[in-house]
Amino acid sequence: MIYKSMFSWWIKKNEIDTTVVTVQNYSFNYLIEKLQYSFPGSPEERRIMEYMAFYRTRPVSAITHYGKVKDIITDVEVDGKYRLLNFGDRARDEATTIIFENISELKTPVKAAEGKAIQGTYYTNLEYVKKAETIPELWKMKKQTSTR
Repeated sequence: MIYKSMFSWWIKKNEIDTTVVTVQNYSFNYLIEKLQYSFPGSPEERRIMEYMAFYRTRPVSAITHYGKVKDIITDVEVDGKYRLLNFGDRARDEATTIIFENISELKTPVKAAEGKAIQGTYYTNLEYVKKAETIPELWKMKKQTSTR
């Protein structure tokens, strides 16, 4: 079940179907191996879309993969090292885990450019992620559609 928020009208109007999140190496390897991504808190704290795309931090500095969300689970045990590395000062908080049908590699990574990178959570459309070559180009695509 995909979490439906009070922003559903805005999401539909702007064709938003993808949540982009940042991942470090350990998180990325865990994601590929287990088809899972976890974060502290409840699903209400983040708008979970149909897809998630993954911006890998240095040394990669690009969105390289995406996955189709299969399920969202709360109150699940999360690996201790994963929790320590990714939850920061919220390491003791309840966790939400996203389970994916699959994880796919983009044909062309969406690279950071001009000092612009993904920090935190970003919402967009999967087709834009597949077409963009740089983060600023991805942002420009979103701005163009949100003004229609």
